[in-house]
Amino acid sequence: MKKSVIDRLVKKAIALGIECQVIESDGIHAFAIRCEEGTHLALEESGVKILQREIKRRKRQCRHEKAEFMGYTGGYHFYAGEVWDDIREVWCCPQCGHFLTEKQVARLKQRLYEKTTVTEEPPF
Repeated sequence: MKKSVIDRLVKKAIALGIECQVIESDGIHAFAIRCEEGTHLALEESGVKILQREIKRRKRQCRHEKAEFMGYTGGYHFYAGEVWDDIREVWCCPQCGHFLTEKQVARLKQRLYEKTTVTEEPPF
């Protein structure tokens, strides 16, 4: 297993709040991973699989509440006398690295709107 692959995997895990440690000895990687199921000690491929499974589980649980607007993608198009666009907003969750779908962006905007909407009448 390449060290660069393991390093990237460990960085993802740590960013998601997964406690893990990798020790290398004579080219063999030993993993210590703490997750909801308990603490796992594993070598090489089985350690990678456990870590990947835990990363996927954490990503599924993420509500993307701190998602950030990254910009726009797409553009305007002209074909056979017709003009259309496929401009889309790009939102990314810094906690799990997921790029949000249009439905997820709509739900996020609705939650943000509900949080910022004034529910009381002004006193004047």
